[in-house]
Amino acid sequence: MGLFTLLLPLLFILTQSPLAFAPSGGAISPLQVIATTLRENQDQPLGDSAKTALRAVLFPGNLLRAALSSAPVVADGPPLDTADLWERSLELATARTSAYKSFDHQELLAAGSWCVVFGCVLSLVLRRPHVLLLFGIAMLGAFFALNGTDAAHHSPPGLMLTAPSAAIGLMPTVQFALCLALPVTDLSRALTQPQPAVAAAGPAAAARPKRD
Repeated sequence: MGLFTLLLPLLFILTQSPLAFAPSGGAISPLQVIATTLRENQDQPLGDSAKTALRAVLFPGNLLRAALSSAPVVADGPPLDTADLWERSLELATARTSAYKSFDHQELLAAGSWCVVFGCVLSLVLRRPHVLLLFGIAMLGAFFALNGTDAAHHSPPGLMLTAPSAAIGLMPTVQFALCLALPVTDLSRALTQPQPAVAAAGPAAAARPKRD
């Protein structure tokens, strides 16, 4: 269960599995957010080494999506060209991210995405859920909630028939819930288990002879 808890969030991140859906139908994925941030906030174009590193990180998710939409999986689908996919990986990862600009509190989205990615890596290295992962998930959850609250404040009265986040189409996914629930469950289990040294101190103290 511990290894599964560590690998599943990392698998979601590498495959660019959506943690929420934007109003336009685009998916919000931490790696896509990071790629978009790097491309838009750089004063100069990304260097070859930075582009290669981003392509290497974005390639698994792009490959999976392209494989599921290509022939023979889909009838009349385009052939899978991994070389072209590698070259266009940045373009594909940032193709449907224009909806990000329509949200408020962009700093929460960017910071949460970075924390989630580094938290997943650190959790795997340390073989236990890292608090940075939970911190990033919490910031993304706050981003969803704050945008839902802002939408509720700016919506005309009488039109709020659904939850605030649903009103703007910002819908968290099951992947987001799992990225939050699995580390919390693992951490709570570790906190409730008795420490071996403390548990062994009781019998040792009881067996020790008493002095007059």
